[in-house]
Amino acid sequence: MTEEEQKDTGSPAWFLIGPAALHSMDALELHQYYRTYANSSVTEKHPPVLSFARFLSMIQIAAMVLGKRTDEEEIIRENHLDAGISAGLPADQVQFSLEQEEEESAHHTYSEEQALLNYVREGNAEEALHLNMRLEQQLGRMAQHPIMQWRKLLPVAVALASRAAIDGGASPGEAYKLSDYYLQKSDACMDVPALIACRNQAVRDFCERVAAQREHRKCSSYVQQCCEYIYQHYREKILLEDIAADLHISPTYLSRIFSREMKIRLQEYIARFRVERAANLLKYSNESIAGIGDYVGFPSQSYFGNTFKKYMGMSPGQYREKYQNSSFC
Repeated sequence: MTEEEQKDTGSPAWFLIGPAALHSMDALELHQYYRTYANSSVTEKHPPVLSFARFLSMIQIAAMVLGKRTDEEEIIRENHLDAGISAGLPADQVQFSLEQEEEESAHHTYSEEQALLNYVREGNAEEALHLNMRLEQQLGRMAQHPIMQWRKLLPVAVALASRAAIDGGASPGEAYKLSDYYLQKSDACMDVPALIACRNQAVRDFCERVAAQREHRKCSSYVQQCCEYIYQHYREKILLEDIAADLHISPTYLSRIFSREMKIRLQEYIARFRVERAANLLKYSNESIAGIGDYVGFPSQSYFGNTFKKYMGMSPGQYREKYQNSSFC
């Protein structure tokens, strides 16, 4: 409908984008979908599945092209996707507060939470875990069932620990990847002890990353940023000039301060970093040696083999034969 037609009729304009689905549908759902939105002659193929964030992005792009404005909250509300959360919200919150008054004293304090996060920032795993165990006795009730309580608590604990680790000097990229790893790992935890163990290991891991990073705290900001750049781009071809340009300093100056502070030339540091990543993959994956060499950024198999042997004292094949079986036990 054109804008002129809209003005004449007083009716809103409709723009259809799709078909698309927000989740995978079984055969019955798919059949009902086609009965509702298509005629019987259409082949019942499953529409593309999009995340809600991507779905909103598509709507925003279409709206921008059409010169329209979008309202995310309105889209959620009008399509009944809010699960009734906003209905009766004030009264519901009052009732919840009344039910929780008896348990108010069970909540740990903000200062206790900050003390825990400070231990993570300092890389002190033992004190962090000790305080965690004590605070577990003072948890507020977030769910009726204990396992649901921990499924809600664990992501919060991992998110807070990851931010505290970054504050403590851990690489942001590494911290975010570690956070994603433990959140995915928690999906396989089927009971409360397993979830607690996953949370504890995550906290310990973050603390150890901070402790390791504190070894480099005497390095200048430029060298720390250089190491972060290498972590983010080690699978690509890395040139001194590219890093220097990213840091807005001269290549000569970067090379000089890196060698002075790290006690190793920049290209040697990059090669050693790649070898360490390759060693982990050789131990903990079944990917081919050639595939691993290519994945971590070595341009040829021979260069990978020679460099690996230089730093590890044996070939990639010998390293895998020595360490992989014991790692999978």
